[in-house]
Amino acid sequence: MTSKIPELNLTEKEIMDICDRCYENVGGLLKSAKLLLGQDGQQYALGLYMYAVEEFGKAQLLKTHTMSHIIPNWIFGRKPFLPTSPHEAKIAEGFKYLPEECQI
Repeated sequence: MTSKIPELNLTEKEIMDICDRCYENVGGLLKSAKLLLGQDGQQYALGLYMYAVEEFGKAQLLKTHTMSHIIPNWIFGRKPFLPTSPHEAKIAEGFKYLPEECQI
């Protein structure tokens, strides 16, 4: 028996509102990461940076579903997940759209 990944049916406006919130989260995370870099907190800054990339990737994934209005639950971290980690999928998606210097 194959399990179907549950989906959410959202309007285009709801999807874009969520994307806007993701971008706001990215800005806050990057601002906090930058503050930590100046206080010898590189390991914490890196964690916040990776979280920002994941949030950015989530927004990019959501945008790909605006026409269908059907959002797979795994994008929001709800089970069942893809064969790979949902975090890894969102981070990979985020890095696809970032310049090379952001991937170092």
